[in-house]
Amino acid sequence: AALAGEQLRASEAVQLSLLELLRAVPGLAQVQFDCVPWDAISIVLLRGGQPLLPSYSHVYILFSGELRVLRFVGNALTEAFVARPFLEEERLLSAPSSFCGQQGRQQDGWLVASAHGAGLLQLTMQGMQQMC
Repeated sequence: AALAGEQLRASEAVQLSLLELLRAVPGLAQVQFDCVPWDAISIVLLRGGQPLLPSYSHVYILFSGELRVLRFVGNALTEAFVARPFLEEERLLSAPSSFCGQQGRQQDGWLVASAHGAGLLQLTMQGMQQMC
């Protein structure tokens, strides 16, 4: 099995399970095993409270846990705000779900793993384009 952020080198049985996760991504419902560029997929494991800093060049598939979408709250950059900014939860992404990198950080929003952590597949856009 791969470590967080490493390229995926998995048995065929594991790849079949991952194929089911890929098929949950809009537009990939019919993707076939032989069309998946397995070297373009990595696993991201987040501990509770750890942020995800998504890349614009990746698609993410949340396969376990939850990601909190947090936003900074405050109208002015006061000394108090800079010293201790206040974050408010806007929404919660639960597994299974998928998103592109640009949704990870929108303006002042951040993705942070919930208390129990989160597991994601990270697929390069180039790999996504290679799929049949």
